[in-house]
Amino acid sequence: MPNASIASIRSALSTRLAAVSELKGGVLTGRTASFTGFPAARFYLIGIEEQKTDEDTFQNYRVYTFSIDVVMAIQINGVGKSASEGEFQDAVDAVLDKLATEWMLGGIVEQTSIETSVVRYEESAQGVATYLPIILKVKTLVST
Repeated sequence: MPNASIASIRSALSTRLAAVSELKGGVLTGRTASFTGFPAARFYLIGIEEQKTDEDTFQNYRVYTFSIDVVMAIQINGVGKSASEGEFQDAVDAVLDKLATEWMLGGIVEQTSIETSVVRYEESAQGVATYLPIILKVKTLVST
């Protein structure tokens, strides 16, 4: 059974997201990531949960919850709103496809799941941007 550290999960997630060619602005870690191109993504830990198994085994599962924010400035470098919306949707779809094909992050975790979310608008250095937080839960065995 997989027993991954948060550092190895973070590394696997970064590697997989960096392979998404539709994320032209790249992938950054952290809530305050500043983007230089779009569409882009950032990811960061938003929660943690412990799930105990049989007390005799001295094992439990840990569930790390990450937000993967796909970000797109609404209007950049002469690209109109309609074109930027299409690029944003393509990037979201590509990120979801990558997470689906790498479901267990290369076999280092027990299980992953994605929760629904909604698009929000925020002010960025480049003006108003759309953000779609993809909530990813990653479950791994922790032996104590």
